[in-house]
Amino acid sequence: MTLKSIIGPYALVFKENSPNVPNSVKWYESKLNLVPDPRYNVPPGTGDTWSQLNVPELKNVAVGLSKGAVGAGSSVLTFVVPDIAESRAKLIAHGVPVKPIEDVGLGVLLAFFEDDAKNPLCLRQNPKGQPQEFF
Repeated sequence: MTLKSIIGPYALVFKENSPNVPNSVKWYESKLNLVPDPRYNVPPGTGDTWSQLNVPELKNVAVGLSKGAVGAGSSVLTFVVPDIAESRAKLIAHGVPVKPIEDVGLGVLLAFFEDDAKNPLCLRQNPKGQPQEFF
């Protein structure tokens, strides 16, 4: 059995918090050679609240930077899926408790769950206007 058979097509976003998202974008770009993806900047055109950077060597893998405090629970492995309701239902059918779907604004939907050690994991559905794949 594969992850794709459980939740369907997906991409991965590793979410990290930052007190200053634009500064962190510059760091990831200059130190790790990640590529900023302006399609995901929030608010649009600024990236002050959320920005996303692609990992050039890995299709459909990205680092998301969210404005917030750094510390325990500030990192979340996120699976970007085309249909969050379907993926959530498949996880639940597979014995994984998943919280209700949240609309966090701008058409982005999230549903949180945990692994066996209580590490946070997340499903994310982008709005129709945003691409489902990176690079």
